[in-house]
Formats: sequence, C-alpha cells, structure tokens
Amino acid sequence: MAAKVTVQVTQKGNYTAAICVTDNLGGTCQSDVRKGQTKTFTVTPAKGTPVNVRVVPDGGGSAEKSVVSDKTKLKFETAGSKAKPTVKQVS
Repeated sequence: MAAKVTVQVTQKGNYTAAICVTDNLGGTCQSDVRKGQTKTFTVTPAKGTPVNVRVVPDGGGSAEKSVVSDKTKLKFETAGSKAKPTVKQVS
C-alpha cells in the first residue's frame, strides 16, 4: 500500500528554477521558484520505491536526488549555481 508523502523543497540557490517531485507513477513540477521560496508537493510512492526531487534552473543545468524512505514528510534544499545546482535532503 502506498502512503502519501509530503515533500517540502526550499530553493536556496541564487537563481529561478523549476522544481519537480516525482514517484514511480508520476509527479508534479512548479516553475519560476525563486530564492527563498518553499514549495510543497505530495507524492504516493509504493513501498520501497524512491521519491525523486529535481531542480532545473532557468537556462542552467539540473540536479536530482532520489530517496527511499518510510517517512510521511521529507524536506529538501536546493542550492549551488545556475550551471551546477544541488539538491540535498535535510530531514
């Protein structure tokens, strides 16, 4: 049985980006996320499958982090530069 997972992503990089959160069945993206903004997503990954967080700065590179977790809440931060963004799990 898949459980709902709330994912918060705080954009700390000095750029505007699209942030996507997906599970094994799909997910959603939000664009024009500016520095300092936090976006909340809900995904429903099957047990043992990852939650994926991707950041794509406007006109830059991209970074992705995949996490398998049994938590119902996950928090991530994006940072880095437009050309070399980063995504890290913070809780």
